[in-house]
Amino acid sequence: MKAKIVMPKEKKKKGEAVKVLALTVVFGMVVFSGLSLVFINSGSNAQDSYLNSEGNSGSPPSTSTVPCLVPGVAIKQEFKLHLAISVDGKPQGIPSGIGVSSSCTSEITTIDSSGTINIKAQDDRQYTLGDFFTVWGQSFYLPGYGIKMMVNGKSSSELENLVLAKNQQISLTYSSSTTQ
Repeated sequence: MKAKIVMPKEKKKKGEAVKVLALTVVFGMVVFSGLSLVFINSGSNAQDSYLNSEGNSGSPPSTSTVPCLVPGVAIKQEFKLHLAISVDGKPQGIPSGIGVSSSCTSEITTIDSSGTINIKAQDDRQYTLGDFFTVWGQSFYLPGYGIKMMVNGKSSSELENLVLAKNQQISLTYSSSTTQ
């Protein structure tokens, strides 16, 4: 007959906490080891970087300050806003799946191609439009293009520094020197 070892509840809870911590560390190492730098396409036709872009198929670029959601951690803020982009008068789609991969769901994502940006954060930090472009893997600026920004129907000069907020309506109009 084998002796069964019975641990007091306190030691059992401590052991479970250690296991959870170890799993969290391993998960974090796996997620962060998958991060890679994203090099922005600086081809001759800047418009192509938006026309031919797809959702970020990997984790947010390592230069991003936008973390991946951690399973089991409470969401502290959750909201949506809308972004519309046009280049030389042509509307540009914003791909679905930005910020979502098999190894990471970023705190900034797109679920569909409607231009809706989803913020689901586990802390109180403020994100900017520049953070969204970083997660997307696209440059905010297009060489040879001027930018006009409208936020909720009003002109704004905040550009990539615009703090994202619930129900914002953001419009970016890029115009080349030949169309200005």
